[in-house]
Amino acid sequence: MAAAAYWVYLIRRSPAPASPVSIRSQAVLLDNEHQYLTEQQLLQNYLAANPPQTDKANLYWMMIQLGDLALNQKNYNSALQWFQKAEALTGKKQVQDVVGAATAEASLGDKSAAIADYREAIKLSDPSKIDNGISGYQAAIRLLGGQP
Repeated sequence: MAAAAYWVYLIRRSPAPASPVSIRSQAVLLDNEHQYLTEQQLLQNYLAANPPQTDKANLYWMMIQLGDLALNQKNYNSALQWFQKAEALTGKKQVQDVVGAATAEASLGDKSAAIADYREAIKLSDPSKIDNGISGYQAAIRLLGGQP
């Protein structure tokens, strides 16, 4: 708690705009300390004040993180919007935004969209990696009544 309060104090005192890297570092610290609402507020405030820039990797991470936070709060519509914004930022589908969208869609009861996104995640996954998630995506498809 003390470290999180310190970061919030620094954010409020700092006259210079924070970089995406420093915001990401602060968000990770807040997440590690289970300060999820403060983390969410930090990320949302940063994104609202800073339109997409050249540092798309950090902005993508922030949007994915906000989607994950919304999923944990069972705010599935908001989660889906964040994952879609992350995809729009990069202009291409990536495993993180597709799986996040699939999870939100499944929770919203849109099984066909969730199945389609899990299938897309399988296509995007690297089968040579040990921890590629493919078997989990296949299991999710089966649980939703589809065939991988």
